[in-house]
Amino acid sequence: MHFNTYMHLELTRNSTTSTVLRIPDGRAVYHIKTPGLFTRKTTTIYRIPETSSQRYQDAKKMHDIEPNPEEEIARINWHNIQNSRLIWEGRAYDVQDILKPKYAWLEKKHFTGPDGRNYRWSTSSGTAKVKTDDGSKPARVVVKMNQGNIFKRRHPALEVDDSVTFMLDLIVITWVYVETKRRDAQEAASTSSTSAATAAAAA
Repeated sequence: MHFNTYMHLELTRNSTTSTVLRIPDGRAVYHIKTPGLFTRKTTTIYRIPETSSQRYQDAKKMHDIEPNPEEEIARINWHNIQNSRLIWEGRAYDVQDILKPKYAWLEKKHFTGPDGRNYRWSTSSGTAKVKTDDGSKPARVVVKMNQGNIFKRRHPALEVDDSVTFMLDLIVITWVYVETKRRDAQEAASTSSTSAATAAAAA
């Protein structure tokens, strides 16, 4: 029997493209940085080694720290018309080469882990989560996005099952893309609904 225990990666800022991910003891583990306030062209993901983490803990605004370029693990070049590009392990990919939709109309994104097993990101429940995709039923949730609780001062967090922390880089990289696109779609739907309601009221 498998008892789920999760690694919690708190978001210091509720953003998928400009935040620091840290474990509950305060140690910074990843820095996700996107230059520019009003445009989103490139998001860079840095892994923070334990030896560099102290300067994040000491900083008042850890988001403003310039990460060491040597700590970069991936970049996402965002595009609206064509597929976004992922620079990872010295190679350039279409994001859809890594995250493959089985069917164009479904929001699920499938990927293969370094263990050769299949996994899928799903956003149908209004949040992002990864389930095993090996044909077992029910599929087991191994990553989930906890939206946090402002009243309990609990930060949003990415919760990663201990069984898949061996591919933590891949999970964080794909989460940045999937959750960003989910939030974009949610914002677009909200804007469209507001515009329709305003037009109806004015008619």
